[in-house]
Amino acid sequence: MRFAGVKLTILFCLLFCVGARGQEHLVAVLEERTMAFDEQLDSILVEFGDYVNIDNYKNAIKVARKLGRPARFVAIEYRTVDPKGNPVVASGLIAYPEKGRFRGTVEVTPYAREKTHCGSRRVFSTECIPTNFGYVTLIPDTIGFGSSEDLPIAYLMYENSARVSADLRLAAKEYFAMTGGDRTLPDKTVFYGYSLGAPGALATAGYYHSHPEIGVKIKRVCIGSGPYSPVLALKNTVYKGEITYLIYPGIAKSVNSWLDLGLDYAKLFRGPVRDDFDIITDGSTNLRVLAEKYGFKVQQYLCPDFFLPEKNEEIEKLMEGLAALEIPGEGFSLPRNVRIDMLHGVEDMFVPVDCSDILYQKLKKDYPCTRYMRIPKVSHYETAAISLVDLVFTVLL
Repeated sequence: MRFAGVKLTILFCLLFCVGARGQEHLVAVLEERTMAFDEQLDSILVEFGDYVNIDNYKNAIKVARKLGRPARFVAIEYRTVDPKGNPVVASGLIAYPEKGRFRGTVEVTPYAREKTHCGSRRVFSTECIPTNFGYVTLIPDTIGFGSSEDLPIAYLMYENSARVSADLRLAAKEYFAMTGGDRTLPDKTVFYGYSLGAPGALATAGYYHSHPEIGVKIKRVCIGSGPYSPVLALKNTVYKGEITYLIYPGIAKSVNSWLDLGLDYAKLFRGPVRDDFDIITDGSTNLRVLAEKYGFKVQQYLCPDFFLPEKNEEIEKLMEGLAALEIPGEGFSLPRNVRIDMLHGVEDMFVPVDCSDILYQKLKKDYPCTRYMRIPKVSHYETAAISLVDLVFTVLL
């Protein structure tokens, strides 16, 4: 422990010296640690254990335990911008194999979680599992989490999350250059995102394609169960009348804060959700736990006007804001031959499968290597587990 502390002190000194000479992106190393693969896998199994039948993945777990290796996790601060373009110091996670060469890079846009569970706070993340098979994994906390937690959470701000991810990559390159040795961040990259992170992963790949000067080679895009059309997702949720995560108060606050819509939340929500709006949207509590407390039926907390043919003015403003955030956005492009792997569970009660159905129809016209796995009788959480297993096989092959 004393030796590790000395190493961290030396690293801080190096950061200060390099920063004084004009470090562009990396601001500070917050914390770092090494985790054995079994420790990481056990944490992942605990996270999914309440929602997924682990017995269904026995063979995959057995293979992973044989092939996995220790990984180094580094929480850093770095310079980027918020959704309005203002400079901000954000945080994120770099994970890399403790030994051996780097086989590639995986960039992750994280799914929604409470603030205490973002990558830099835990110095670990479930989506870092490719690290154990030779890949560097980069996971930004995104705006509103970690070092930028005093700002409103930037749900659905995918153009910004792409920039935040790219700046983390540049900071990671500086980190590896600073720590010495001959291991550098590989250009060949897989992009991964699940749920609220899926549109961000697609947007990030598009960002690199439009900024070839960064030098990223897009190997594959792996996305699952994403709200690519936020308007469709909301309308479908209203129609079905039920959702397993209390996300829409947070989304309303995000688009109102970052798009300056001037929303009156009292005309969007009612009852205890309206009364506890600030607590619900501060990011301190898991969205599933919030739904269990306030109810899965949206009629309990959405304004009655959501269920009428004629919506009130506040709902119309919200819908207009959500429509502007659809992914892929205007000007989006990727290399025509890029492989895009999509999946979505048909029984998803958080993000309707229609979002992936429509995205697939759009993508397959321009990107013929797009593959779509539409999984019957599978929930949102079960699809998350499947997507992680799929990601492991993607990096192994």
